[in-house]
Amino acid sequence: MNPLFFLVPGPIDRPTGGSRYDHRVVEGLRDSGLEVVVAELAGDFPGGDAISVNATRDALEGIGDGATVIVDGLVLAALPEVFAAQAARLCLIAIVHHPIADETGLDPLQQADYLNREQQALNQVQGVIATSAFTANRLAELGLYQGAVSIITPGCEKKPLAIGSQGDDPQILCLGSLIPRKGQHNLIQALVSIRHLPWRCQCVGSRALDPTYAGQLQAMIEHEGLAERVTLTGALEAKALDTAFDESDLFVLPSHYEGYGMVITEAIARGLPVITTTAGALPTTLPHGAGLAVEPNDTEALARAIEQVLTDPILRERLQTRAREAREELTDWSQTVSRFRTTLEAIQSHA
Repeated sequence: MNPLFFLVPGPIDRPTGGSRYDHRVVEGLRDSGLEVVVAELAGDFPGGDAISVNATRDALEGIGDGATVIVDGLVLAALPEVFAAQAARLCLIAIVHHPIADETGLDPLQQADYLNREQQALNQVQGVIATSAFTANRLAELGLYQGAVSIITPGCEKKPLAIGSQGDDPQILCLGSLIPRKGQHNLIQALVSIRHLPWRCQCVGSRALDPTYAGQLQAMIEHEGLAERVTLTGALEAKALDTAFDESDLFVLPSHYEGYGMVITEAIARGLPVITTTAGALPTTLPHGAGLAVEPNDTEALARAIEQVLTDPILRERLQTRAREAREELTDWSQTVSRFRTTLEAIQSHA
């Protein structure tokens, strides 16, 4: 059987939701008996600098005619012209986590450029896999892709139930790369307004994607005198992350946009109540009754929601009970991988 090729932006084990999805799918396909070759591409994605152009072109030119190449959407949308030169001889399949034009903080010219590039790129592929129904709908709404989109949501490992902080100060956990889209600044601002309550907070996530923003967050914490209560841990290894989940009482994700929001299901897998926003796919990722959702970038509403959960034991127990029920309904990764393989075979048969 011919190998599959996966093209991903940078190391596939990066601590981002998109990379974790790619990594788990690759592992699962290999476990099912397929040969999968991964190209971890250097360069700036989705910026599309000279390094990324050369790395992607070299990877594609090293793949034989007729091969199936699965491309992470960040790579594909960055370099439509590179893929156009190879599309006639390869079966290209895109994984879209969310349209890149939906990224927070883009000016109108950047957004228009990303829309144009992603539309061009998706015109080169034989199939598109979206990681949520929301993302599939966004592709159509933005006019990026009008063909059929296969929706394959992330899986989630079952984990032991969190035991909580077991102390006087409830532990809040926020997990996500330190970038403006994740809204950690909103969380810090919200915590300032409820500093009279007992709590501690860990913000877990890589500083590498936007070091300037990470520095601004640390400066906010120190300026508000919260250095003893709010910790930016950086990215954590698996064992340390499990410990952070296990010792938490409440999970908060204040994102301005998510194409799915894998960390929500990871919190539900521990039976944790969740506070998040109504941005992007989050309202459908959060199981009904397992948490509270507020408008993105509404610091006051976020503060009220956190205060409500921390001070109302009846509400907190109700949300926790529903989270534990929803935990039993989560899709595991074996189901995700099975659907992914079936989808690949269907696309290949029509290519």
